[in-house]
Amino acid sequence: MKSLRLKIISGFFVVILLFTIVSILGLKELNQLTANGTENGHTFIVTLTIISIILSLAISIVLSNMIVKPLSQVVERMKMVAEGDLSAKLLETKSNDEIGQLTQSMNEMISNLRNIVGEVRNTAEQVAASSEELTASADQTTAATEQVSSAIQQVASGAETQTNQIERNVTSLEEIAQGIIRVADSSNQVTELAKQTTQQAEDGGNSVVRTVEQMNSIYTAVIESDKIVKSLYERSKEISKILDVISGIADQTNLLALNAAIEAARAGEHGKGFAVVADEVRKLAEQSQTSAKQIADLITKIQYDTENSVKSMSEVSKNVESGLETSKETAEKFAQIVQNMKDIAPQIEEISATAQQISAGVQEVTSTAHELTAIARENAATSEEVAASTEEQLASMEEITSSAKMLATMAEELREVVHKFNL
Repeated sequence: MKSLRLKIISGFFVVILLFTIVSILGLKELNQLTANGTENGHTFIVTLTIISIILSLAISIVLSNMIVKPLSQVVERMKMVAEGDLSAKLLETKSNDEIGQLTQSMNEMISNLRNIVGEVRNTAEQVAASSEELTASADQTTAATEQVSSAIQQVASGAETQTNQIERNVTSLEEIAQGIIRVADSSNQVTELAKQTTQQAEDGGNSVVRTVEQMNSIYTAVIESDKIVKSLYERSKEISKILDVISGIADQTNLLALNAAIEAARAGEHGKGFAVVADEVRKLAEQSQTSAKQIADLITKIQYDTENSVKSMSEVSKNVESGLETSKETAEKFAQIVQNMKDIAPQIEEISATAQQISAGVQEVTSTAHELTAIARENAATSEEVAASTEEQLASMEEITSSAKMLATMAEELREVVHKFNL
């Protein structure tokens, strides 16, 4: 394998050798011509010198073609590469000297550049497409996150509204419980007064002949709702119906007291004590009726609030039928008064028992309402926390969207740079 240095040294050696041969021949010929005394010696020397120069030039041109031409081709290809043109055909070389090795290295460099630029171009296309998809997905996710955030804020607001409504219902229930307790106390007082009146009538020697009045009460059946708030609404209906019964009983009690007062007036002097008792019974009946009306007003408010909370309530009604069958056979005026007192006593006891049941039911509903309030508060707090997390996620998605857009811009710039290379 001949190196470039060896070729140059060989060329100069040939030139020197040529000059040496020409010089030796010229000197030899010059000596002969000088010895012969002819003038052709100078002409021969000039001719020989010209031939030497021509041969030297020829050798120089050959050496130049062997060195400069391949280098020019390499320089031309490197200029094309510098301008971004990688489409030129690779240079062919059969030499293994430095220029040949340079040409082969340049060919390998161009091939590698083609591969690198091609891969970078494909990667840039893929990155650009992926960044566009990422930007679109990020925009969609951001929009969805905004919708979720808005929905969660609405849920939190609804939970707070529901909590306020339940708290108002709890306050109304507590007021109802107090009213029912007052009704029960009044009923107990009326019961005791009726017992005392009956005992006084028996002590006076008046015996009861027949039962004048018998009261049959029909209980109220209530359909329980599968939701707690709806159950509260249904129970308030039951309370309304029971209050209707209480009002009816109070009306009947008032009527019985009026009848007792009339009978006492007919009895004359002996009926004055019973007239006082009848008047007290009438007052207690009016108080019971007033309390029942107050409770009915409170229940109406609760039903209104409950209807606003649940929107729809299944109305369950079984009319409370009350009947009073009275078989009046008057034997003696005092006996009828006594019997009326005996009829009043169980009714008042029933009112007291019913009021106690209502009180227990109201307490249970109140406890449930307290639990609902706590749950609603927890839901509101949780909704606020989720809303805050959603806001943070929304901010992160906006950052991702910004980064994706920046990536798309950089990918587009990279694609433009890569497209400057002509493969």
